[in-house]
Amino acid sequence: MVFYLFVFGSSPATAAAIAGRSLGREEYREEIMKRYRRPRAKTGQLKAQWGKLPHEAPDLCFAWGDGIPSCDVALLQSFLSQKYVKPGTFEFGLSFLEELEKRGYDIKTLKFSILKKGT
Repeated sequence: MVFYLFVFGSSPATAAAIAGRSLGREEYREEIMKRYRRPRAKTGQLKAQWGKLPHEAPDLCFAWGDGIPSCDVALLQSFLSQKYVKPGTFEFGLSFLEELEKRGYDIKTLKFSILKKGT
């Protein structure tokens, strides 16, 4: 059995920007179905990558296979997307993903995969 977690939220406008042009509703659906697929994880594997779940816009998705506890998925998700308090202040800093975007990286190309020992 494989589980999926959908994180963040994208709009059709974001998807159109990904495609590089303005899209109608049907074109939007066709373009999304062509470009992104739901990530799949093997037994003992934890994955994070840009993908698309059914009836959702493309976004960062997490997938994990049998033998991976949900707390490990939560750890990866919080590391990538949680904002942290800046040391010595009460202000929130950028999340890891926001920091990568600020530095000019395209998070749509982010892929993370790790296997549990002994699988």
